[in-house]
Amino acid sequence: MVNLSFSPFLIINPGSGGGKGQALINKLKSQIDHQDIAIKYHDITFAPLNTCFEEIRNSSCILIAGGDGTVSKVVSELSAFKLPIGIIPLGTGNDLARTLGVTKKFDFLDLKALMSFFEKAATVELQTWDLFYGAELKEKVTFCNYASFGFDGTVIRKFDRLRNSPFYFADRFGRYGNRAAYVALSLVNTFSHRRFNIVIKRASEKGEFKAQNIRTLLFANIRAVVGVGESNLISNPADNLIELLLLKNYSQYLPYVFGHKFMECGPSLIGSESEWQIEFPEPSEGQIDGEPFTATGNTIRISPGHQQSFLSPLRAGGVWS
Repeated sequence: MVNLSFSPFLIINPGSGGGKGQALINKLKSQIDHQDIAIKYHDITFAPLNTCFEEIRNSSCILIAGGDGTVSKVVSELSAFKLPIGIIPLGTGNDLARTLGVTKKFDFLDLKALMSFFEKAATVELQTWDLFYGAELKEKVTFCNYASFGFDGTVIRKFDRLRNSPFYFADRFGRYGNRAAYVALSLVNTFSHRRFNIVIKRASEKGEFKAQNIRTLLFANIRAVVGVGESNLISNPADNLIELLLLKNYSQYLPYVFGHKFMECGPSLIGSESEWQIEFPEPSEGQIDGEPFTATGNTIRISPGHQQSFLSPLRAGGVWS
């Protein structure tokens, strides 16, 4: 029997990683049935998260098995428990896990090694962000990594539609198959997406200014993006500032793939603020931590959410590099 010196609660997305989430559930069921391990878990597709709040409350930490979208989906509901969150990266991009240093290639089905890995991790604080939209900006969605509108949003929406198709097979090759499909969709839609104009208001300045011929508008809380690259070199997940970047031509996407080596020709940094407000000419397609999102109404506002503790094996002393 596995000897756990801490009591994690697992939240699992069974569809992540082309079925890796379901494989983890099956492994847990098998070991629980044989009394080899006693880890409580929740399948997010089986029942609402609030059905297991009491079990979460009695746990020492929360482990989320899934991708960036899975973390973003549940993080606001978990804020009341004040428990650190660890990420078992099963998604396509896994940008937050990469930022946290959770890139160790452990066997996610080796539960003893998995628990030992997170038991030794340090705790760091990350600032989450709330995106307000809709009538009178009363609707809200929370994110950890980034939110973008324009070309990125169009590609994510088409990718989401593709990966939910019964004929989709790229996920048989895991995250690399999904990434290849995402890149292919990006290339196919390169010249079909139209540019747009926006009006920007920032917290530290009165008035507003216009930006024209935009392909993508990106709010970056972390530097990592698209699973392999970086959007900028200054984003700090712990502070209460978020960076606004604009992309007008396709060469500015090079850091998305090749990282800081091409940062000189990367996105245009508009600035860092605690709050932004953007006016679009019409409701715009976007993405929140890798999941499709459409903001009803023409205006959005970005404001600080809550501070969330995460488990990071490489962040000694709880300090972000």
